[in-house]
Amino acid sequence: PNDFPPGEVARVRTGAELALEFGHAVWKVEADGCGRTQTGSAFVIGARHLITSNHIVSIDSTPLVRSRDGRTLEGTVIGGTHMPNVAVVEVDEDLGDPLVWVEKDFFWATPYSLESGQEIVALGYSDPIGGIDFAAGAITEFHEPDQWVSAIWDSETSDWLLPDRVVHAFFSLEALGEGRSGGPVLTGLGQVAG
Repeated sequence: PNDFPPGEVARVRTGAELALEFGHAVWKVEADGCGRTQTGSAFVIGARHLITSNHIVSIDSTPLVRSRDGRTLEGTVIGGTHMPNVAVVEVDEDLGDPLVWVEKDFFWATPYSLESGQEIVALGYSDPIGGIDFAAGAITEFHEPDQWVSAIWDSETSDWLLPDRVVHAFFSLEALGEGRSGGPVLTGLGQVAG
């Protein structure tokens, strides 16, 4: 389990509470290229950086990102990989508070702090709803990294971190909906789990 700062009380939140409290850091991504448009979600990891899924922005090196309050910025994809399916988008203006660590492992859940069966919530912009919403799911299994590859972006070192334990979770495809790909998956405590 994670240690919380002195005086901080761990409180499990509902999906709706997580969307309300952390939705400011979740942005809609719109990519145009190769004769098609793709939409997805991203989340703030630093003052001017967001993480999204690479498959969303692979067709457009300058996707648009939109906040839940309607603010629109042009981003630049500064890195991405298909395995893991992750890309980093940079913008020229401050994005607001990130979902990443204030203290290491406080806002990011470590793979060893997660458990099979643990409830998690995906935040994002699924169609046809259009606004930020959530889907609940549960962690189903863990894999060693030689079987599956996963990484997280460390804004302190500007490098990818490769954990030695990878989490896989279950969400029904209907519950996830198109457009939520690339958004954060949070624990009930508001920690980023993926």
